Amino acid sequence: DGGGTSASLQSPSGGVAYTPDGKTVLFADGHAIRAIDVAKTSYTYSGVTTVAGGDSPGYLDGHGTDAQFDSPVQIAITLDGSKAFVADYSNNKIRVMSLQNEFTRSPASVVTRYL
Repeated sequence: DGGGTSASLQSPSGGVAYTPDGKTVLFADGHAIRAIDVAKTSYTYSGVTTVAGGDSPGYLDGHGTDAQFDSPVQIAITLDGSKAFVADYSNNKIRVMSLQNEFTRSPASVVTRYL
């Protein structure tokens, strides 16, 4: 995590998902879901923040970095911005992230739902 060039990425994959207000981008990076605040009016963004998952693969529902993913690849955000659906590739699951907090500043809660 960090601002500008101080943020390092592990292996960003898949697409990106914009929040409905267009202020934040979520993307999969390694075994984490990360966010970038793109609402800035200049070309200097506030940085990259890990909102769920971490460096190690796994399968665990939880809050923020307590949650674990194993190679998430795609993210879709609901029209109201309250949830993100994450394709957790190596776990063969669709995971649901609660985005009720302003997730550029707060971790997201992750739960597994059977859709």
